Amino acid sequence: MSKNIKVDLEVVITSDSLYTTDLYLNKEFSLDDYNTFVIVNRIPFYKAKIKKENNLILCKITSILEPEESIKIKEKYLI
Repeated sequence: MSKNIKVDLEVVITSDSLYTTDLYLNKEFSLDDYNTFVIVNRIPFYKAKIKKENNLILCKITSILEPEESIKIKEKYLI
């Protein structure tokens, strides 16, 4: 028997070259080297790619994270 369960879903873009001092109101920035993760209930589950199509920003899941990798990402980026 399948059951629908409500989840919180977040798409997070991370970069090792981005710091809190780089972020402020009206700041525009471009990231050349970044990672995108889809997070379910505060746990990183998927790697993803961001693309723009017809003036929409889309997120495509590209792979499922292994549990060990998920834990490392959660700790590294304080998710």
